[in-house]
Amino acid sequence: MNVKRQYRNLRMLGRKFKYDIQYRKQKTSLEQMLQDIKENKILFITNDNFGGTRQFEENFVKEHEHIIVLRRHSYGERPDLIYEIKNCDTNKIYWAYLKDLDSIWNYSFSEIVVNTMVHYSEIKQILSRLSEYKQWNNNCKIIYMVHDFNSICIKCNLFVKDHFCKLACQKEKCSLYLADSNIQIDEWRMMWSAFWKKCDEVRCFSESSKLLIREAYPELEENKVKVSPHDTSFIKFSPIKGVEQLPFHLGIVGNCAADFKGKLVVEQVLRKYGDNAPITLIGSNYRTFRIRRKFVNYTGVYKHDDLQKILQEQQVSCVLFPSLCPETFSYLVSELIAMDLPVICFDYGAQAEKIREYDKGIVCESPAELLQILDGVVNKEIVE
Repeated sequence: MNVKRQYRNLRMLGRKFKYDIQYRKQKTSLEQMLQDIKENKILFITNDNFGGTRQFEENFVKEHEHIIVLRRHSYGERPDLIYEIKNCDTNKIYWAYLKDLDSIWNYSFSEIVVNTMVHYSEIKQILSRLSEYKQWNNNCKIIYMVHDFNSICIKCNLFVKDHFCKLACQKEKCSLYLADSNIQIDEWRMMWSAFWKKCDEVRCFSESSKLLIREAYPELEENKVKVSPHDTSFIKFSPIKGVEQLPFHLGIVGNCAADFKGKLVVEQVLRKYGDNAPITLIGSNYRTFRIRRKFVNYTGVYKHDDLQKILQEQQVSCVLFPSLCPETFSYLVSELIAMDLPVICFDYGAQAEKIREYDKGIVCESPAELLQILDGVVNKEIVE
């Protein structure tokens, strides 16, 4: 067993011990906690990840009443350790093991929203219970939110080895694991197909996501798959004036530490242009890339509300969105567009869908095309 695996297992055991103490310290039962809930309750099923999915959750809770959040807790892709059940009306929390969740299905919900089930190791059992619940509570509306492509594949970003798989399962021959257990793609899709029959709506946030869902599940009724872009009225950023007059300064925003987020592309860009043109990484630090160049600047983690201020202070004139897999919406791209900044991305998913319609956007077919574009810009700057 390698050191990283040992470390992960120790972390998981530490969390398991912490959750077990919280579970034992509870003074009320789950049934007592649920009795406080009003009528027209909404069950909101999600995980313990952050990012855009958590942003959607926060917005949803603000806009609705009588919500019960069911959240899976663990350590990354390890088995589910415990579930948090929160009554958002009272902010009361109950910690539950899988056996305790049976009580949930005894209550009447007007709506069940599946926000995300990425990393759920007990996903088969929970989806089955949802289907059974719908059978006996036909008036309850079940909505599945396509924040990721977990319903298509366990590899929820559809990134295989070093590229977007394009759903070529036979060609790719992926090895799929769920909490260390091997699972076949046909088995995975059959499980979701059974759930789709009971689901009332599969809500996508971009046309590109709808196309992928329909490709993976051609039997899924088309009228169930809706496209409803996220509400972006919360975005307070405004157009940055004078960007066109700035000298070339490339910004790379967000956490690009993973290959599917474009880490290798960013490394290429830093090594090739870092001594000739200013490049600022906002959200990443030196430890992620360990590349020092004359004009490379790492600003590290930032507060969301400070993003426009940082971009202005650094005098960034263009932003690279280096993700190599399809995004389902991308709040960040929407925010960059709101700031009227030129944005470059690759031809995948919702990011390309947005940027293709943006008059200051460039969509590249490949990293090679990106480097070709940057060659022209940087060489021009050097000559001038």
